[in-house]
Amino acid sequence: MKMKMIKRMTLAKAWEEAVCIFPRLQPWVKPMIANKEIYVLISFIALFPSVLTGQNAGINIPKPITLQNAIDEALKNNSSIRAANYSVDLQKALRRSAVNIDKTNITLSQGQINSINYDNNLNINQRFEYPTVYTNQLKLADARIKGSQSQVEINKLNLAHNVKTTYYQLVYFINKRALFAVQDTLYNNLVRASNVRYRTGESTLLEKTTSEAQSLELKNRMQQNEIDILIAQQQLQVLLNTKENITAADTSIIKREIKLPADSSVIENNPMLKYLQQQIEINSSETDVQKAKRLPDFLIGYTNQTFRGIQNVNGVNEKFTGLDRFNSFQIGVAIPLLPGGSKFKIAAAKINEQVAQENLAYEQTNLAGQLNILLQQYYKHKSAIDYYEKTALPQADLIIKNAEKGFRAGELTYIQYQQSLATALKIKTDYIESIYQYNQSTLAIESIIGIK
Repeated sequence: MKMKMIKRMTLAKAWEEAVCIFPRLQPWVKPMIANKEIYVLISFIALFPSVLTGQNAGINIPKPITLQNAIDEALKNNSSIRAANYSVDLQKALRRSAVNIDKTNITLSQGQINSINYDNNLNINQRFEYPTVYTNQLKLADARIKGSQSQVEINKLNLAHNVKTTYYQLVYFINKRALFAVQDTLYNNLVRASNVRYRTGESTLLEKTTSEAQSLELKNRMQQNEIDILIAQQQLQVLLNTKENITAADTSIIKREIKLPADSSVIENNPMLKYLQQQIEINSSETDVQKAKRLPDFLIGYTNQTFRGIQNVNGVNEKFTGLDRFNSFQIGVAIPLLPGGSKFKIAAAKINEQVAQENLAYEQTNLAGQLNILLQQYYKHKSAIDYYEKTALPQADLIIKNAEKGFRAGELTYIQYQQSLATALKIKTDYIESIYQYNQSTLAIESIIGIK
């Protein structure tokens, strides 16, 4: 007896769930409940929705991730960061070649060098640049390492900014989805009311068609928003360099807090400025290298040779063979008598210094100007948010409440009700948009002052 009761309750519950899933089928499916097979089939579908959605549907559910975790994952996995780190390794490897001593020259001469006898001559020569050249080349290599490290910081800042921007954009679309759901409920109620009024002759076909058109338009916007959510999720997935489906763990759009800079001097923390400053140092070191190359080079040599035959040594004739060898050493300097080439290289290096200095000055001016503009946008959006939170949002809730009450009671016409809803919903939409724009301004400020 107990088992039968459980079975009946389960089937009844299944029917209720099936009707919820297929509300439009209720008028013609409900009379068929007497048919046991159909009743059991509907109950089975309701109890096992995986038949409709697929056994593995749960696998595609995006994994929620917080903003900080998203930034950390991106910095760890993104290919642009790894490529920039490889550039640092490259410059470190090139530093080992900064002291680049020329190849040693070894020559062997064989023949009638000193007499009719055949002798051989072995020469070993080595050339060294002035020690200052090697010192300056090491400084240049170190400057290039720092420059590549600055590039890594630029890439990290840009990547973190892109992750934050995409993340907040995703949260914005998620909140639009929630707002659309509220609007959809209101418009669905309006459609049902319009249909009833039309059937009873209290309204015209125009009112009925207009309410249905508004509802369909909203559903189209909801569909577009779902696509925007999917795009933002995929963009976040690309930035994190992961194949796993992810979404924002934060579902409420809130203002991002920031400590505003006191003046524009904070832009000095921007890695782009540090990179450009490093470019000045690199070009200055390059100039020093070219200047040092004008200094003399040093040469040392060693000679080992034979003097076959009879030689007069201190008035005594002695016979020498190939086993008797004679040594000598050479020391010399190489002086640039025609330094025109070096002079032009130095001039070119100085021009590069000036270019780097101008690039730095331009970027400083540009970032300072951008910061001032972003601060004005920040205050503008903050003022709008304060207005919505203190005044507009409470009014919007009151408008919706009284409009629904008045429309049901017949105190408001369809046009008045529709206008009231449109006004209230626009306030809520504009509020979310203001927070989104506020956050985008905040993120841009963070990027300029070098906050990851």
